[in-house]
Amino acid sequence: MKTSVVLSTYNGIIYIKEQLDSIKNQSEQPDEVLIFDDCSSDGTFQFLEDYIKNNGLDTWKITQNKKNKGWELNFWDGIREASGDIVFTCDQDDIWMENKISVSKQYMKNSNIGVLVSNYKSFFENGKVQLGHKFKQSDLFKIKMNSTFFDVDYPGCVYCIRKSFYMQIDSFWKKGYPHDAMLWRYGLLCDVLYGINEPLIKWRKHRESTFAKESRIGKTRSKKLAWIKYANKFADEMIEYSEKNKITVENIEYINRFKLWLSRRYRFLSDGDILDGLKLLSDISLYHGVKRYVGDWYLLLMNK
Repeated sequence: MKTSVVLSTYNGIIYIKEQLDSIKNQSEQPDEVLIFDDCSSDGTFQFLEDYIKNNGLDTWKITQNKKNKGWELNFWDGIREASGDIVFTCDQDDIWMENKISVSKQYMKNSNIGVLVSNYKSFFENGKVQLGHKFKQSDLFKIKMNSTFFDVDYPGCVYCIRKSFYMQIDSFWKKGYPHDAMLWRYGLLCDVLYGINEPLIKWRKHRESTFAKESRIGKTRSKKLAWIKYANKFADEMIEYSEKNKITVENIEYINRFKLWLSRRYRFLSDGDILDGLKLLSDISLYHGVKRYVGDWYLLLMNK
């Protein structure tokens, strides 16, 4: 089973060495490491070239994009370039446990798994460390489609992907779609998403990370409405995929219910229909928490 690592970089000079060292020091080496630099301006590309040369890493290859693609496209194209049977997506600022590849590879012998996510340890600038997810009863567990399927519960840096599954959904990727969102949602839809209890990476949480920057984006009604349009389009594409593939009726029903919820939520936020707002209480589970539901009311009442 051939393994590939796909690493997307952009101005990551501060933390990149720790990430590279953790890949180089794996107990089982990947068959290839593909690094795609998205026009860094801080010396990241030169550092990567020197690192590969100085460490004699013949199976590592670095490519600098001719123009900035954005991290979503950079990752998705990178996975397509990988020749491995299984592909690991890798950020530029985390640290892999030395057994990440060997452990994941063992689990991927199970042909039912299309996407495997591992647990992780988050670590912060203040030194705090916390476990990403509480342990399940089984070391390996199936993650099933549910009412909150659209919420991606694991960061993109913990994914191990069967390349053949990626190829099945590749044509449904659209500009701006994060790789973890595609793999998570379609993995659920196709009943091929699994998780493991063991933390296999240390996920760095800092203010300059992509995750942190996107989390700080202001929440307004206009941005919520734009997100609803995006989510509805994504759901339509999942329905289209379902029509062309063998997907269970139960999983399709989750999408249909999600689309009805989006429609009602859009009317509530755009028109201020109080009745729609009250009806949304019956679908509170789709909010993945009461706080989000209250947030919609706040934006409406404060005219944000």
